[in-house]
This record gives sequence, structure tokens and C-alpha cells, in this order.
Amino acid sequence: MMGHQAKRIAIVGSSISGGLAACYLKIRFPDCDVVAIQKRGAKFPVVGESLTEFSTLLLHEVGLGAYLEEKHFHKYGLTFYFKEKIEDPSSYRYAAHEAMRIPPMPSNQVNRFTLAKRLQERAVELGIRVVEGTVSDVAMGDGAPHRLTYVAESGESQTVDADWIVDASGRNRFLAKKLGLAQAPPFQRSAFWFRLENFNRSILDEMEQVKTPHHCFDSYFVTHHFLGKHNWLWAIPMRPEHDDRNLISIGIVYRPDLYPEQIHSVEAFLRCVGAEHPVVAKLVRSGTIVDTNVFRNYFYETRQSYSKQGWFLIGDAGDTVDPLYSTGMAMTSIQIKQVAAIIEADRNGTLTDELVNDLQALYKKIRNSMQYEISTMYEVMADPFQSHLRMHCASAFYFFFLLPSWLCGYITDRAGARLMMKFLDDGIGPFQSLKELLTHASARLGPRPADEIRNLYGSTVNWRLTGPNEQMLPNDYATCSWFFARIRLYALRRAGWHQWHKHLPLCAIDAAKGMLIRLLGRGGSLREAGLVRRYVGI
Repeated sequence: MMGHQAKRIAIVGSSISGGLAACYLKIRFPDCDVVAIQKRGAKFPVVGESLTEFSTLLLHEVGLGAYLEEKHFHKYGLTFYFKEKIEDPSSYRYAAHEAMRIPPMPSNQVNRFTLAKRLQERAVELGIRVVEGTVSDVAMGDGAPHRLTYVAESGESQTVDADWIVDASGRNRFLAKKLGLAQAPPFQRSAFWFRLENFNRSILDEMEQVKTPHHCFDSYFVTHHFLGKHNWLWAIPMRPEHDDRNLISIGIVYRPDLYPEQIHSVEAFLRCVGAEHPVVAKLVRSGTIVDTNVFRNYFYETRQSYSKQGWFLIGDAGDTVDPLYSTGMAMTSIQIKQVAAIIEADRNGTLTDELVNDLQALYKKIRNSMQYEISTMYEVMADPFQSHLRMHCASAFYFFFLLPSWLCGYITDRAGARLMMKFLDDGIGPFQSLKELLTHASARLGPRPADEIRNLYGSTVNWRLTGPNEQMLPNDYATCSWFFARIRLYALRRAGWHQWHKHLPLCAIDAAKGMLIRLLGRGGSLREAGLVRRYVGI
């Protein structure tokens, strides 16, 4: 690349990922010519998106905070329903796990139709040059700008040169196909979903919910998750474009190698879902279907997402994710921040292979470890004991490790990235043994009534987290480590002390690790501590 002479960023794609990347990069680099190449009237599957705190903050950063407040519902966390008797269609009894108070950082349920349109408008407001056309080819420059070829609306073939290319083409996967980057994922996934309007919301009140009572928010305005046998359902309330209607996104995701059905129609959805969660089927029958979408075996991956030569794959243009835990836009938001860090280093003449490799490795490590955990959870989703504890482990890991690290910029810093990867690598073996212990405990205990499925939200949400706080990070990491020590001890007791000689030392290691982290980070930045930097090889 050409250091300070490099001035143009090209964004390929008209999706929310592309719009968000274009807006953020223009704000980050106002002197750059940001060009968004978008296909006019592009059709992409529309699902009511549930944002996490990190992607919500990124939308605030591009100037859409007021828009989110005015046009989209607040989200009050993720609520999970663990059915007491999943094979009994007459049972409406669930252990309902939701936050007991308003989460400390904002997030939203968004209507992707309206959000995508607003991002396009925001791009124009920021002075982003929008080019209507379909990208057909690319010639990668070696020490010179890349050249993108696109077919304009007139049918004429045209070109645009760019120093950096960000592929946000979604399932079109323009660069991944062009560069031969695709690789097979270890597990597949299929999904069917639709938007429903004019339904009877009160039907959800027919569930017999065993839950912790609260008076903080209306429990309808959460991301609802219903867990079943090798599948899960979402129900995401969305603000409609017309106030005289109500609107909700409902869908099912399953592992096709485990789930016996292929759901590709509303009729098949009602038949299969009605056998496990009749309350959801009844809700669907009370309303009107707006549109439907189906993905069969939609999981894919790429072996490379970033290049020092100035090209990047973000969102579905590179890797798909399971929508459980609302990870889609969160992962894309991480990538947008990382791409900006790489471009900034390139412009400053400080870009190195090590920076690109470390940031890419961290993104892949987070994405792959999260997707592996979700993929294997399908094997036990119908077991409330195992699935609820694994869900709470994922929640604690997110709120006390991932989110604080993201907010403090560890995803764009080499020392921070390496420290995060060390923690992730060190945790793989112990967490696998914890899952095995949960299996033994479940087999020993047998089916549990709903009132014995403990809601741990009080200890798995980081209630003090309100933004980036480097001073609090060691305490957050330590709290995460101590949480896993307590969960292992709890599972060990429930498993009748199965292999106690193996698990008690692991409890002690987690407890000691928490104390060591607090000590290393006392009075300063954890990633700047001398011992930590030597530990990560910097």
C-alpha cells in the first residue's frame, strides 16, 4: 500500500453490515473517499434482528442513537424457556429465565427493513459516494490500488479503484468465491422463519412460567428463546412501520444431522413446533404471515478474512453464525472495528503482518469457539438441566470477559488480542470437562421439575458494566473465573462427586487464576502489565 497517499475505501454490498461499515469508516477516516457499491433493490433475507450491546453502541457511534430510541424497541435481554416436559404437547409449564432488572447497557430489537434504509440515508448524509451496480470482478493490486469491475444499472461495465476493499456482500460471498477462500464447517445448520402481524399477544400469557418476579419491564419486549429437541425457536418483537399493527419475527433453527424434519413451510413449522411448544403454534395461528424465509444447510466458513494487501471479508460475506445469543451483528461489529484499526495502521505506515494475523486470529477464535459451543448444545437442548447451565455459562463469559474486553479495545490491540486468545485457549479443555460433568449430573438426577432449574441471571450479568473501564477489567476477568469454579463445584455435587480428583483441582485453578488476575491488574492496565506482555509474547 502507499501509506498516507491511500485515500479510497470501497464497500461492496447493500446489507446492514455494508451500510454500518461504510458509515463507521467514513466517520473514522473523514478525508477518505468512501464508495459504497450497492445493487439497486437488492433482496436479502429479512429477520427481526436482536442487537447486543456492542453493535448497539456502534450504531450510536455512527449517529443513529436517537433513531434507535424513536423507531425501534428497547430490548431487555434474552429470555430462555426450558420446558419441563418437552414431549408432552399438553404441557405449558416452563422454567423461564430472564433478567430480573433492566440490563445496564442499551440494546434494541430492530426491524431490518427500516434499519437498512436508514443506514443508506445516513451514508448519504455523511458524504459517502453510493454507486448503484453489481460487482462482477476484481483485480488485486500489488502495491497499487485494487480495481473493482461492476455492472451499472444501465448494463454498462464500469470500474472503480480502491486502496482498501471491504466485502459485505453477504451470501453472495464475492471475494470468498473469487479468491477461493471457502472451507467446510464442522457442523451444519438449517432455519425457517417469518414475520407475523396482527396476532394475539396475550396467548403467551397462557404459559405457566416458573420465574423470578420483577417489576422493571414488560416481559414481552425481550428476545424469546424456546428450547426443544435439537432445535430452538426465537420470537423477536419488532416495531411495525404502521402503529395500528403489531409485528414479531418467529423462527426455528436446527442441526439437520440431528433434527428429523426439514422445515420449509408454515405448515411444517406448525406441525413440528406444535408438538413441542403448542403455545408458539397457537400464537402463529392467531396472526397473519407477512413473509417467509428458509435456509437449508446455510453454514459456511472462510480460512481468511483479512489481508495486509487491503481486502477484508465481514459478516456473512465470510462466515455465518448461529443466531442463538444474537451473535450475528456483534461479530460483524467486531470486524468493522478491526478493519478500521488495520486501515489506520496502513495509513500511518505502521502496518505489520503480526497485527493483521493477531486481529484475524482473535476474530476467528471468538467466532469458532462460540459456534462450536452452540453447535454441540443442540445435542442437549431438550435437557433443561444441562442446557440452562450451559446458557448461563455463555452469559457469564460474555458479560465478564468478552464484552468488557471489546469495549476496552482489546480486539484492535495486539497485546489485548493475544491475551484474549490465551484465555480462550486455556479454557477449552476445562470447559469440555465441565460439559462432560453436566452430562453425568443430568443422568444421575433424571428429569427435573421447572422450579429446580435455577435462574442465574443475577450472577451472570455484569450489572456494573456501563462502558469501557480498563480499571475494572481485572475484576471482571476474575469474576468470570470464579463463576466457573462455582459452577463446576455445583455440578460436581449434583453428579455425586463423579471424578472429584479431576474436578476439584480445576476448581482450585479457576479460583487461583481469578486472584492472580486481580493482582496483576491492580492499579493499571492489564494488557500493559509487564508479566502479562511477556506471557503473550510481546
